[in-house]
Amino acid sequence: MISLKVSTLDHHSLSLSWEGPEEETPITGYVINYKSHLDNWEEVKTVGKKNKFILDNLRCGVKYQITAIAFNKAGRSKPSDVLSAATAGNGNIALFLLI
Repeated sequence: MISLKVSTLDHHSLSLSWEGPEEETPITGYVINYKSHLDNWEEVKTVGKKNKFILDNLRCGVKYQITAIAFNKAGRSKPSDVLSAATAGNGNIALFLLI
């Protein structure tokens, strides 16, 4: 299983890092799945052995659920635990009217 860590980077990004599973067949890449409470699950694939990823273009002050899976020619690993993290900010948009 993958050991996933998530931290807030800024108002629109989360920083992910992980330790992959020990496999006899080398890891080809990773699949990151994420969603907010308002959205459906989305998937991002990384290729290669890198173990860090910036999840960006997220909404300000919103909490996301994130999980990761390793893959190789033999298939996919078990998913990591689902972690929750929020982007910085409060997510409120102020509207000012000038009269």
